[in-house]
Amino acid sequence: MTGWWIAVILLIGWLGLAWAHRRLRGQYRQAISETSQLKRRLSEIRRELSEVNARRRKLLSASTQALIIVESDFTVSSANKVARKLFGKRKKGSTLMTWTRDHHLQELVDQTLQGKKMPPIYFNWEQYHLEARARAIKSSQKQIVAAAVAVYDVTELERLSR
Repeated sequence: MTGWWIAVILLIGWLGLAWAHRRLRGQYRQAISETSQLKRRLSEIRRELSEVNARRRKLLSASTQALIIVESDFTVSSANKVARKLFGKRKKGSTLMTWTRDHHLQELVDQTLQGKKMPPIYFNWEQYHLEARARAIKSSQKQIVAAAVAVYDVTELERLSR
């Protein structure tokens, strides 16, 4: 008689395990499905980021003016060939001030990063007369994260206006 009770208890235990296994297997399949969806989305985001970076590099290299991207901590994250030719080679992670050694540009970027719309500034650099303009770069949350600086060589215009 006790043998039957043991068999019934074992059968109930086995049925409970089978039910738990089936439930966990369903959760496992759902987790695998969600993981594959996340992997696909991550792949899409990486591709989009790669395309954005490629467009940014093309834009910077195609410009005839010096273009500089300055992050909120004043490090220069990007500079095109014209900017490197004008201000010299920069070290990775250098700040705007250590690279250009120009307080006019530093002040322009500082004010722009604070959200102020600044008029263009004019300054001399070596034998050049330059005009610089800056615009804020905002994140998707509308916070200013960097400044884009465009520097134009107005030496010839200034010479002609005299």
